[in-house]
Amino acid sequence: MRHMFQKFRRDESGAVTVDWVILTAVVMAAVLLLTTPLRTGLEGVLTAVSGYMGATSTDLASQGNALE
Repeated sequence: MRHMFQKFRRDESGAVTVDWVILTAVVMAAVLLLTTPLRTGLEGVLTAVSGYMGATSTDLASQGNALE
């Protein structure tokens, strides 16, 4: 039994897999942390642009210069 435990302790065949799993988890956490504020800011910009474009098309339509 003791020999099997010592053999198990020396065997490092799964250590590389654990390293890759941890590295992948860290990268995914970083991506999630960085993209959430970016998405929120981008939504604000797109809302502002959409509002501006809506106001511009309304102004053009009221002047009879709509591109329809």
